Amino acid sequence: MCLAVPLQVKKAGEKTAMMTDGREVALGLVGKVRAKQWLLVKSNLAVEKLKASEVLTMQQVLKGVVNAIRS
Repeated sequence: MCLAVPLQVKKAGEKTAMMTDGREVALGLVGKVRAKQWLLVKSNLAVEKLKASEVLTMQQVLKGVVNAIRS
């Protein structure tokens, strides 16, 4: 099972983008992006452009999941 995670664009190219965590992702499903934009990424493939408010919610949920697993 793969988990899609929100990541921020560090440097955008035409077909790929470098994310702030160092991974390169394909942009075929989302089109053009710009630096500092947030994307939902699954297996090095950007699947959706995100708003900052969506990212905050997702980060809170992911932290909750991690905390639940650790306890």
